[in-house]
Amino acid sequence: CGLPLAGTWVTFGNGTSSEEQAEEVINLAYDSGINLFDLSEAYSGPRAEIELGRILQRQGWKRSSYVVTTKIYWNTKSEERGLSRKHVIESVRASLARLQLGYVDVVIIHKADAMCPMEEVVRAMNHVINQGWAMYWGTARWTPVEVMEAYTNCRQFNCVTPICEQTEYHMFCREKTELYMPELYNKIGVGLMTWSPLTMGLVSGKLEDGGMPLFARASFK
Repeated sequence: CGLPLAGTWVTFGNGTSSEEQAEEVINLAYDSGINLFDLSEAYSGPRAEIELGRILQRQGWKRSSYVVTTKIYWNTKSEERGLSRKHVIESVRASLARLQLGYVDVVIIHKADAMCPMEEVVRAMNHVINQGWAMYWGTARWTPVEVMEAYTNCRQFNCVTPICEQTEYHMFCREKTELYMPELYNKIGVGLMTWSPLTMGLVSGKLEDGGMPLFARASFK
């Protein structure tokens, strides 16, 4: 059984929806039982975090009644990308400031960093959790081998292990989720979050034969 999820993606804060529309969507989601809001420092270059932060402050909902996850790595400034201890800590603190929150529930690493030792990554995430800036951490778009390497390093250095991997999963993209990840689910207990279940609108009928709408989510990929 999983949590109902709402992604405040590239369409929040990028000019395609007003602040009033964004707040209406979040309110409708929350009132309908959707209480997990997934973001990234890169979404709308990070205006999505700012927009959700404003909405949460205005609504005044009890903090324990909703879950916020955000992703790091793809900082809008190329010189500030990566998973060094410096970049991890600065990215998390910047996200908290934009969200106006004391902590996020899960910090998700949006991409593995081949230039950074895995030990440094897991120690940095452990520091983030020890500081109370996040409750847990996870990964997104990592290979099963990379997830297992992170888990092994966490066990070796007595760090908090990742709790989830976020994968693309829809009728055209099933192989990783169904064939390669189940062994990790069973062996180390890593959970699963999925993204793009409607293939960015392709399977919902939103995209017509005449072409892709200018502001369709797929046009941002």
